[in-house]
Amino acid sequence: MKIKKLQIKNFQAHKDTTLEFDEGLNVITGATNTGKSSILRALKKVIRDTPGGNNFVNIDEKECVISVETENNEITRHIAISSKGDTKTNEYILNDELFAKFGKEVPIEIIRALRMPEIDFDSIKVDLNFADQLEGPFLLSSTPSLKAKVLGKLSGVDVLDRAIIQTNKCLRKTSNEVKSDTVSIEKLNQELSEFIDISKCEKELDDLNQSLNKIEQDLLLLEKLKGFKNSLDDVVKRGKKIKKDLENLEIVGTINFDTIEKDFILFQKIKELSVQTIDLNIKEEILQTKIKYLQILVSQETNFDSIESDLECLKRVCDFEKQLVIFEKVEKCEKNVENLNISVGSKVEELKKFLTDLKVCPTCNQTLSENVIEKMI
Repeated sequence: MKIKKLQIKNFQAHKDTTLEFDEGLNVITGATNTGKSSILRALKKVIRDTPGGNNFVNIDEKECVISVETENNEITRHIAISSKGDTKTNEYILNDELFAKFGKEVPIEIIRALRMPEIDFDSIKVDLNFADQLEGPFLLSSTPSLKAKVLGKLSGVDVLDRAIIQTNKCLRKTSNEVKSDTVSIEKLNQELSEFIDISKCEKELDDLNQSLNKIEQDLLLLEKLKGFKNSLDDVVKRGKKIKKDLENLEIVGTINFDTIEKDFILFQKIKELSVQTIDLNIKEEILQTKIKYLQILVSQETNFDSIESDLECLKRVCDFEKQLVIFEKVEKCEKNVENLNISVGSKVEELKKFLTDLKVCPTCNQTLSENVIEKMI
């Protein structure tokens, strides 16, 4: 950066001093104690903000102003002192932009505008733009370590040093990794030694897979055979049932249904005769009652006018005697009916038992329950 103009007001011995710099090298000359060093201090106050405090303000004034004009910017440093001697105003002005309360460090905007920062050599700051009065030539009065750092930085050797350090670090890391990998390889080789017969194991595994596939096929075939067996069992079961039904049909064939039908008709007739017998018994009781009544009339020699009617009744009694003959025949029939009832009852029981064992009607395939059998009989 090129400084074109410097204006100093009330800084140390300078009440109002203006310097305009030429191209190239500029030399400030003058008698002792005329303010040559103050010019450099004023310039350093703007660029580095040193010296600190406010002792550099002219003793006859309460504020000082230092302005630096560069090719692109104008920077002003303004400091004012209170009546008590404290710093009242401490600010920078960059092209009408005010910077205050910035602490001990120069605002970064001012540093960027001036473009003369201190150089940082590994956390050690070196000012390459300013030298104090009576200071020796560049770096000759510095410590050997600082000289090495600065020269290395300026020549680029520090980059090489960092590269060497980084390379050595990488080499050490790589060496450790190589050692670790070597140990891992040895360990893996030991583990792999257990799998020398891997090809043989692979062949055995293939054989096992083939056997497994065959077993799976056999299992599928077994499932099919089980299904066929179940179907065959169902067929056998149905065959046994059909066989039993056929045997029952053979038993049915041995029954003489004609005889059963004749016995059934005879049973119906016997039932009708039983009804008639009951009616005759009732009539007999009526006749007996009337006969007793006639006997009473005769013994008491009652009025003969009523005898006619009684004779009529007697005639009826004669008719009844004829009916008694029939009744005797009926009694004989009743005995025959009783015998037939016993015979038919045994036949009916046999038929019930047969139909119960049969369970299904051989003609209509209807299930023979107890109610159905009762209705049929």
